[in-house]
Amino acid sequence: MKDLSSSHRNVQRSPASVSRSSTGDLSMASKLAGMDYPQQESYLAPAAPVQLHLESDAANIATPPVQMMAGPVVQMKPVKTHGDISSLIPEAQMGPYMYIPEAKRFIANDWSGLSEDQLWNACLETTSYGPETVDVPDVAKSDKTRRIEMARRRLGVVEAAMKQVLAHNNGDAPRAFTSVLDEYGKNNHAHCHDRHVYGAGTIGDRVALAYRAGWRIPFAPGADGVASAFKNIATANSAVSSAITGTLVANWKTLRLKIARGSQIDAIDVPLPGNIEALQKTDDPVGTAYADTAKPKYRGGNSYRPLYPGEPEWDSAKGSAPENEKASYSDTAKANPLTKDAVGSLSKVHVVIRVDSSTDGGWYVLTAYPCS
Repeated sequence: MKDLSSSHRNVQRSPASVSRSSTGDLSMASKLAGMDYPQQESYLAPAAPVQLHLESDAANIATPPVQMMAGPVVQMKPVKTHGDISSLIPEAQMGPYMYIPEAKRFIANDWSGLSEDQLWNACLETTSYGPETVDVPDVAKSDKTRRIEMARRRLGVVEAAMKQVLAHNNGDAPRAFTSVLDEYGKNNHAHCHDRHVYGAGTIGDRVALAYRAGWRIPFAPGADGVASAFKNIATANSAVSSAITGTLVANWKTLRLKIARGSQIDAIDVPLPGNIEALQKTDDPVGTAYADTAKPKYRGGNSYRPLYPGEPEWDSAKGSAPENEKASYSDTAKANPLTKDAVGSLSKVHVVIRVDSSTDGGWYVLTAYPCS
């Protein structure tokens, strides 16, 4: 009888011989020596083949899937157009929407590539996009209200301010400016007419202008002691219109966004017109008011100096003064008025526009005045 144990020994070689013949690595023999036969067989079995996704796209293999579904793994990568819709909704009509073919729906969150002008259009109810209007089989139309809400949030606008901007020309142009007096009707903080136009408010004439420069009443001027005014409301309106046309209208797409966001607009400077006056306190410090006793004698004070250069009341007061005071109305006093002409120091008109979501159009002219 054949020796089966001898035959088995010929088939089942020693771990050492296997290790040397298959790998030539003596360390492998020591690893296998401590294993039984099934363990050795499992250890030496070849590795299982790599299981790939059904898609052959390298990007899909390299990128972990966004969403797991039953069956094959699907890479949910949004695309603008797809075979399902490209014939119905061209790329140009997609707007901020992305189409997800696997879900057969649109999402409106692809804002990163849109300019501010495009985002502005996405904020408007008058703007419509294909996904909101075109019928696509088995695909629900997108929610326009949701798109507007998301776009306005992305753009950072204040709803009340946006409403004011859109109330005029659908936001394509600012509301009309008619007069600095009308601006006060839009917002009671507006005061160009009151402080800087003769006869339109508290500064009725040159006397009131001198009191403002010298005594800082009403409404103290700047630290330079200069009080300025337009001689009539037409001149003030012309200066403000120039600022609005040259800056607000010319840069409306940029500035309407500031208004809608509640951000303030920088002051606008325009060239100095004619028909203006400016007075400055004569005595130092120019930024500090005179005492009431410094007013001319004929205006309740103790001084014999005119209120402003060429003041006709000074000559009248001299002519009617008692004999013991006539000498005080000297030529020296006349040549040294309490306020002096400052028109020559001016160079521009400063127009200040304020943003306010409660005001018509979202803005108003706070003030405008000649300055240096």
